[in-house]
Amino acid sequence: MINYTEKPYLQSASKEIMTALQHKYGIDKILEIDDKLVLIGKDWCYKTDNELRLVEKQLAVKMCIRLGEKNRGN
Repeated sequence: MINYTEKPYLQSASKEIMTALQHKYGIDKILEIDDKLVLIGKDWCYKTDNELRLVEKQLAVKMCIRLGEKNRGN
């Protein structure tokens, strides 16, 4: 089951951020940092105990920051 956020603007922004990260770093780098993220069609989702939820903007931003910090360290 996929629960979409009730705020469409967050849903849209989240997809844009995660798609940009995938194009820049590749899915392997993203999953290396967080193996609970999955891409279903065009939707980034986050695995919870019993369902998938659409990634919210805050999580996407944290992911972007962690990728940037990781790449600076290399």
